[in-house]
Amino acid sequence: MEIGIMATIFLGLLAFIYTLIPDSTQPLETNFCPQYKPLVPNYNLSYYNSNYFYTSEYSNKSLTQFQGAIKIPTVSYDDLPMDVTKDPRFKVFKTLHEYFEKTFPLTSQYVEFVNEYGLLYTIQGSNPSLKPVVLMSHQDVVPVAESSLDLWDYPPFEAHFDGEYIHGRGSSDTKNSLLAILEATETLLEQDYSPERTLILSFGFDEEISGYRGAGELGKTIHDRYGDDGIEVIIDEGSGVAPIAGARVVALTVAEKGYVDINVSLDTTGGHSSLPPDHTNIGIISEFVTLLEQNPFPPELNEGNPVLPYFQCLAEHAPKLNEQIRRTVLEIEKGSHKKDFIEYVSGIPLVKYLIRTSQAADVIQGGSKVNALPERTTVSVNHRINIGSSVADIVERFEKFATDLARKYDFGVVSFGETLIEPTAKGVFTIGAPRTLETAPLSPTSGEIWEKVAGTSLHVFNPETNPFIDNDTPVFVAPAVFPANTDTRHYWSNTRAIYRFNPVFQEDMIEYHTVNERLRWRSHLTSTAWFYDFILNTTL
Repeated sequence: MEIGIMATIFLGLLAFIYTLIPDSTQPLETNFCPQYKPLVPNYNLSYYNSNYFYTSEYSNKSLTQFQGAIKIPTVSYDDLPMDVTKDPRFKVFKTLHEYFEKTFPLTSQYVEFVNEYGLLYTIQGSNPSLKPVVLMSHQDVVPVAESSLDLWDYPPFEAHFDGEYIHGRGSSDTKNSLLAILEATETLLEQDYSPERTLILSFGFDEEISGYRGAGELGKTIHDRYGDDGIEVIIDEGSGVAPIAGARVVALTVAEKGYVDINVSLDTTGGHSSLPPDHTNIGIISEFVTLLEQNPFPPELNEGNPVLPYFQCLAEHAPKLNEQIRRTVLEIEKGSHKKDFIEYVSGIPLVKYLIRTSQAADVIQGGSKVNALPERTTVSVNHRINIGSSVADIVERFEKFATDLARKYDFGVVSFGETLIEPTAKGVFTIGAPRTLETAPLSPTSGEIWEKVAGTSLHVFNPETNPFIDNDTPVFVAPAVFPANTDTRHYWSNTRAIYRFNPVFQEDMIEYHTVNERLRWRSHLTSTAWFYDFILNTTL
């Protein structure tokens, strides 16, 4: 997953907030962002509570378990086939499963395998009228380039622990949540855990390559059993807990941007390079890309975008937030302030795409020989679609630019199989997309489920219960938007209550998806405590 994007955005936001005029500690009297009391579980199982997970006894046990999982290189490669039986590289997941069976024997009694390597654990509740709770993660990690091995401080699959950080591929993304969920569940089962509400653990194995083999099949299986909206709540990886403006923000992601890669090909006649036309199709496709980049998507704060509620929470609860931002956000209903807010967000390079559709021309292919005119050139442009926009908006824009150029050069245009301008002897533009994904349905930011997610977080990230939170640091919950996509894309029909949240300290996730990936150990202990408490709060 592009989980590290949230940490990058957080750093950009943090840097921007502190570059403006002096702060104020006197918020205006408003109530955009109500908070909840910490939700303390009913610890009626043996002697355990969330404090147990911070003990040296548990930490040592957990570290050994985590290291064992990191050492198994469950890598997803872009060229893996859809049929998982056709490539031996999938078999490494079987090794991980055998490790889980040995390490988590009680939890493993409830496992079934979906599409060979998807893990689905179902601990049946005593009350079948209650919708199940689903906890998600993924087993796979991104590859490590051979050329980068000498740049790692420690080998990427050695799982070295330096006393503060655990190093290795997958330590941040996201064997942390995978192991935390299993550890919390195993700890409960050791205490004869018997839920009233069914608990489901669902772990895909190809999230890093869009999840169609893993989460795609798992989501269908869950839907077949429980139907539309048959799940109470889903938790998957996402944002974390970030220090901003003198507070700690528990960012619960309630929305995901959409996704589409648009491919545009231009076919023209070939020939010898000694007799070229004024513009080869490489030049014309380059002109097309220039049109795109000269006309970026405008910022739009559309209805439902959690960016504004997030800033409103900052304005009400972050004591060191810049006064200018605070007043702009809290007085947003005044027409001019909405424009000011959009300008503020647009001025933060790493945050501006939370209110606009992004575009990136990432791949271009054309020509095969230096003295032969190219006959086909193709460009692929990646988009992350803004909340309130759609795939159709992107396609309409591409059709406009393609038809403008087609009329200029006397070409045809075919878009998604529909002829917009008849192809000519000179050439034709062809527009298409291998896969499309609309923006995710918005998850609730009020009601019982929201309060349980928020209340659990305020309990676990409380200075009275968490040794890693300073006593004078306020902690509050805010809704957030995710600019990338998670495996939850395959679960939309199962529930609207989907929260993408990693119960970690955001700054503890270091170098995800790149050299020297590592996770500060306190975040894993906190993650395990969070899942333990959340299971208790939602299933008993």
